[in-house]
Amino acid sequence: MCTSRFRTFHRPLSRSSPTSSFRTRISKPEELQSWEVGCLTSTASSSSEGDRSTAKGSYYEADVTNLIDLEVNIPAGCFGAPFPPCGSGEAFGNFSRNVNVHDADLNGVEIEAQYESRYFYARANFATIDGKDVATGDYVGVLSPDMFFVDAGVKFPPADLRLGARVSIASDFTKVDDVTEERDGYSVGDIYAVWEPSAKALKGFRLNLGVDNVTDADYEVVAAGVSQPGRNFKAAVRWRKAF
Repeated sequence: MCTSRFRTFHRPLSRSSPTSSFRTRISKPEELQSWEVGCLTSTASSSSEGDRSTAKGSYYEADVTNLIDLEVNIPAGCFGAPFPPCGSGEAFGNFSRNVNVHDADLNGVEIEAQYESRYFYARANFATIDGKDVATGDYVGVLSPDMFFVDAGVKFPPADLRLGARVSIASDFTKVDDVTEERDGYSVGDIYAVWEPSAKALKGFRLNLGVDNVTDADYEVVAAGVSQPGRNFKAAVRWRKAF
């Protein structure tokens, strides 16, 4: 099944906390007119395995007035360095802030697929976005690299256990006007386990174990020179009980 739609969206100004270090220079609400075309397909098995799968893809174009854009500036060598000549804030040229772009054109593609059965599951998506300031031809700051993501795993119903892995793959990011702001592509993998017992005595209990960034990759998402966290071991317990 394929459809197309046109929509208008109005994004009001938000009130930021007076104690926040994030600055804003937006003075007008964002208004968006977009056109989108997409297709969706789904299947379901009548067998006891309960296989289900869906796939969808879309292409969109948007004309945005007063785009609430992101502007990030971190002087070379100053990430995480609070001492002079580095520091936090516009006085040091080290800031992240929202700004209005009067007229911007955006376009992108999104593709997603999912599969689930009694013993296996997988989902994957791909996204790419491009956009420029109409007046100057400069790239807008809300862009991101082409991203591919997959999350897959196996289920062990008798043990109420699920084991899985996630992989995020990003292309080199070159949609910038200053070559010093370009970022290398990256691949990051996580592994996890989820135990959610169905026994009546443990109903509502859930245990999550995982390792993020298994290979301890050094990669950048927000801005050039701003590394993301390295390998991280985590555990979380939740128990919801009604009385």
